[in-house]
Amino acid sequence: MSNIQNNNLILINALNEYLRVMPDQIDPKTLEEVKASGVRELYAYASLLNSYMGLDEMFIDRYLLNMLIKDDVDKYLNNPFYLKMDNLEQAASGKLKLDYSFIEQYELFAQDEIDTAIDGRIYPQIAYFDDFLKCVTIYDHERILSRFNPLVVNACIVPLDEVKGKIACFGLGNGYFAYMAHLKDNVSALTIYEANNDLIELFKKGMLPKFDYPEKIKIVKADPYLFLKNKTNKLSVDYAFINCWSDYKTGVKDYHRFKKLEANRPR
Repeated sequence: MSNIQNNNLILINALNEYLRVMPDQIDPKTLEEVKASGVRELYAYASLLNSYMGLDEMFIDRYLLNMLIKDDVDKYLNNPFYLKMDNLEQAASGKLKLDYSFIEQYELFAQDEIDTAIDGRIYPQIAYFDDFLKCVTIYDHERILSRFNPLVVNACIVPLDEVKGKIACFGLGNGYFAYMAHLKDNVSALTIYEANNDLIELFKKGMLPKFDYPEKIKIVKADPYLFLKNKTNKLSVDYAFINCWSDYKTGVKDYHRFKKLEANRPR
């Protein structure tokens, strides 16, 4: 394994652990104290983040400053899904619950998909707000299973621009892609393939009634990967969207799994 590959692995493992355990570790007071030394805010934030993740100082310049931005909360507050799903009533199905959570001021979050430098370094796109964001959230007991967030919004920009006709959505997620895609005039039908029955029922109770054109939506209870792996399952769609991963670490693994299916599946 090369030094770059090794550093990539160190970074991904540390970042995933930080996002999982303590994404709100950086607070305004501590950030101001570091800025008082004369450094700009982004560098101060990157330095604190690097320290909390326990990484070598070289990660600040070589990685974090190429990954980190201060994002604008207003662009998410004006998102059509956000506006439509505001003031949802709580709902539950099995062990799952539909409610809200908050991305707190200066909390770190995944902002977009991973960029890759020419030399092979990976740059997971991360960010923070100087305000908080209220997010529609699906809980598994007390654990966040899925929620509206900047990564979901930004990762869907290109697919939502491309979709048309009949759409297959493999994995329900938090319903964002399905809602935004079904709004398009040139999308006639959208079929969601989801294995989790509790998630399906929660979606039907709490979110589907908010859809502008629910008649476009069909839900099939099926494991997305196994459905696609079985070549006898025929698809007649104009666009397929895979929505089955929740973080950078599992996303890389699942991306390659589904890409193999795409290469071998009859068209």
